[in-house]
Amino acid sequence: MSDGAGGLLVERATDGWRAWYGVQLTAATDLTQTRGYADLTEDGRYRNAHAEDVRFLERQLGADGDNAFEARWIATPGTGRLSGWLLGRAGGATEERARLTAGSAAARLAVLPSHVVGGPIDDPEELRAVLCPFGSARREPVSPGPRVELAELRRRCLVATPTRPDASVRYYFAVAPFRPNPQRWLPVLDALLSAQAPTMLTVGLEPWRVPPKFTQLLAEIADRLGPLAREGEFYRAGIYGRSAQRLAPDPGAVLAERLYRDAARRYQGAVFRLRIVLAGVGQLDGRLVDAVGTALAPTADGIGAGLPHPAYAVEQPDTADHGVLARALAGLGVPRWGGDPLWSRTDPPPVALRLLTELADPTEAAAAFWLPASATGALPGFPTCAPRPDRQVPSPGVHFHAATTVSGDVVAGDKHWYGPRS
Repeated sequence: MSDGAGGLLVERATDGWRAWYGVQLTAATDLTQTRGYADLTEDGRYRNAHAEDVRFLERQLGADGDNAFEARWIATPGTGRLSGWLLGRAGGATEERARLTAGSAAARLAVLPSHVVGGPIDDPEELRAVLCPFGSARREPVSPGPRVELAELRRRCLVATPTRPDASVRYYFAVAPFRPNPQRWLPVLDALLSAQAPTMLTVGLEPWRVPPKFTQLLAEIADRLGPLAREGEFYRAGIYGRSAQRLAPDPGAVLAERLYRDAARRYQGAVFRLRIVLAGVGQLDGRLVDAVGTALAPTADGIGAGLPHPAYAVEQPDTADHGVLARALAGLGVPRWGGDPLWSRTDPPPVALRLLTELADPTEAAAAFWLPASATGALPGFPTCAPRPDRQVPSPGVHFHAATTVSGDVVAGDKHWYGPRS
């Protein structure tokens, strides 16, 4: 890679040029002192922060060229601190085009949600170090890189055997979704801080446009599952004519139909391909894997009803795939490797449906591409700062926010009472 202006790293690729850029996250805003957040409950602050993250990712979908993004967290034992970065990659047919595209994308990435503070990485060497935090990430302890254990956290593929004679399929197939649970990220930070070796959690996104035929396929599968998910009748031919048998809804079809309809609703137009990777020098801490999976698992109500536990899967690359994943961590991107054993069955699901294990709409992507939100005024291992003066909750008393009218002793207008701070 060659150094470039503004902290860019630029490299010639087989099909053109690529440029990398980054933003360092330095603090989370204290939402208990932030206008628009202070009056909310803790849960409400988390929800509003997540909504800001969704809008932030929606802006990244407007990028052109060979783009990829990454939210990267690294914990170093003994420091009691977490370091966070947002990284990006852009491409172009020429070096000039790659630099131009990367500059525009970097400017969008630097406009952070109001609940987090950070700034562009201006030093190319710092950017290079963040892209390859553990050296070459080799599988074996061969100099110069340490032995690094990698694991990818994925959606769980669900297979159920039909219980109804009219199913006409050998099995039902669906994929468990991820769902935003912002409060559950505090245990993830704790797990990172408790790691006994340098550890990284990194979430990669690639903008991707869903072909209309794929969305249509999901809807058609849901339509075919619909009759099996409700009560029905099955007719048997006998000596004296046909007999009707009442059939209860098939539990596997009920769950699969709900998941396909949800996927058909969300996977339209511009979305992301998603990769969640955990890396540990020497050995990966299983508690961190569990904490991240729990943070993304759907709740038992709504879309998560009936899902088996856990609703996620963990896969570690073999020797051949380890290099594929390590290169993606250094260069950004979402490669396809490994996968659930069902894809190797003699009767696998349609290969197009494997996208269900990779896609994420902005709401789902923001669940994994977590940006620090200090809903209580503090975060484990990460600084919290006061909001900008124009976002701070005013001093106690009645504050008017628009034009007022005075009639005798009555002052009317858009006002709010700010009580004394605790």
